[in-house]
Amino acid sequence: MAEVAALLQEGARTLAESRRARDHSRRLEVETRELILTYRPHRVRPISGGSREVPTPGGPEPDDVLTRTCDICGREILPDAHEYEIVFSALTFVLDRDCFGLWQDEVRAAGGQTTR
Repeated sequence: MAEVAALLQEGARTLAESRRARDHSRRLEVETRELILTYRPHRVRPISGGSREVPTPGGPEPDDVLTRTCDICGREILPDAHEYEIVFSALTFVLDRDCFGLWQDEVRAAGGQTTR
């Protein structure tokens, strides 16, 4: 019985550590997004009209959200519609089809290369 109790205690400790790591990761995502938006506006021209809130530690987890919204324009992305994720090392943006096209045009105009 002592072995079972030790395993349960180790499992509880592992679960608590996992939750702490997930919360820390969420805080880092928020901080990274704020830094990018604060110090990199000169590299990407802003597209006005976005209304999606920046994720917060107390906000809903991605698995809890039924519909996703575009990070640029704030419109809902329907489950059967095209959805694009632009992934950087510590940050991911979700875009609808129209905004993804705009993003590609901006990258091309800045001298980058993307494929459609």
